[in-house]
Amino acid sequence: QQPQLIFSRIVGLSTTLWFCCKVGSWAKNLSRLGSLIFRLLRPGRLWRYPDYGHLLMVPLYPGNPPSLEATKDAQKLLDEAKNDSLEVEQSMTLLGEAILLNPPGVEVYLLRAQKFNSQGMHISALDDAEMCVSIDSKCVEGWLEKGKAEMGLGRAMDAAQSFHQGLQLAPEHQDLKDRFTAARAEPSPNILHQFKDLVFAARLGLETLFRTLEDPHKTNDAFVESNMVVLDA
Repeated sequence: QQPQLIFSRIVGLSTTLWFCCKVGSWAKNLSRLGSLIFRLLRPGRLWRYPDYGHLLMVPLYPGNPPSLEATKDAQKLLDEAKNDSLEVEQSMTLLGEAILLNPPGVEVYLLRAQKFNSQGMHISALDDAEMCVSIDSKCVEGWLEKGKAEMGLGRAMDAAQSFHQGLQLAPEHQDLKDRFTAARAEPSPNILHQFKDLVFAARLGLETLFRTLEDPHKTNDAFVESNMVVLDA
């Protein structure tokens, strides 16, 4: 009787532990499902953009906050870059110098993003616009330029989110309204077309090409000529 009693108790204890683990797993999964449903019911929370601006003024940021003199010099360069009589390259040079003097300067990133967008350089515009809204998430014009750059890159869904974020800050901003409506009206991406592009890119062997390009000894004229077909594709 004693061995049977011990065995039954071991089985009962194992069953209890197994059931407790299952209940914990079910509760965890239900919690994740509830969180997902809650986020879907409140889509505005999905469009919140992280604000990293506070990192620019703490010792953990790689660099010291700009001095008062550097800030003033950066503002002078910014005012000079706003002169419409200057060439675009001259304005970009001045803005680059202003950023070096005052890295957390939101206005500098915003103006440079606007100029990049006006020149059709949407990737560079997106970089500056993202920096602008990360420093100051309440910069309405920054969200506008970010959405413009994303639309220029064919990312209508991302652009709609950026315009929506700007509209939450300035609901009566007409340009944001118009562009948000236009972005929402863009057709959904063609999954079949994207799959074809993916297959085509895989056939090109671009990952091998990029690894080769990282080697400075191979990026010579002979290499470019031998891979002209792949590079032109």
